[in-house]
Amino acid sequence: PGLLLTVTASGEAGPEGDAARPTVEWVVATGERCGEAVPVTSGVAELVESYALMVTGDALDAAVELDRSFWANVDHIRVFARMTPQGKATVVREVQRQQMHVLMCGDGGNDVG
Repeated sequence: PGLLLTVTASGEAGPEGDAARPTVEWVVATGERCGEAVPVTSGVAELVESYALMVTGDALDAAVELDRSFWANVDHIRVFARMTPQGKATVVREVQRQQMHVLMCGDGGNDVG
């Protein structure tokens, strides 16, 4: 089964009245448990033993904003969807920064990496 990283607005303002922080969670996207939430605090290394991890550009941005160390798990993510060209470039740079090789091909609308 696949797990999709999702982001939703929490609706609660932060301390000092700043903007609401988004809620980021993994949601089962395929199989019998479809729709079931899995806490982000679950270790990614544990999750990849049972799930294929997928993210959208917005969810990835929110996860990284909440915790920069989320980038350490980028090699476990199998599907990157609905990414802007800038988001794709950021993922490629981060993967390369971690000494991994990257291959990209596509026309901008139907890319494969």
